[in-house]
Amino acid sequence: MKKVLKIAGIIALALIAVAASGLIYLVFPGTPSRSRFMTFQGFIELPQTGRLNVLDYLTLRDHILFVTANLPGMCSK
Repeated sequence: MKKVLKIAGIIALALIAVAASGLIYLVFPGTPSRSRFMTFQGFIELPQTGRLNVLDYLTLRDHILFVTANLPGMCSK
């Protein structure tokens, strides 16, 4: 029984390590790969106050970047 618990603990630690490394990979931004259509010029700093919404999105048209957000109280229910 102790051997089974030890193996289960090792498997759980391995899964936690894999999940943590995947989360770290997703959290820290990197420079995008090269594209023949667009050039990367830098990151846009998001505001430190308020909360980010799932409905926030970006649109790129020609050389103009539109940053839109769903503001509280502005949508109909």
